[in-house]
Amino acid sequence: MDPRGIHYIVEASGCSEIIGQVDRMQEILVESARRANT
Repeated sequence: MDPRGIHYIVEASGCSEIIGQVDRMQEILVESARRANT
């Protein structure tokens, strides 16, 4: 097996409507990962 990273499965409730916007969530998570890596 060759994992390409760490994957998380989460259940979220009480979140803003942005949680349903896949493209926006991807942007937020990718930017967060970039900032965490610097």
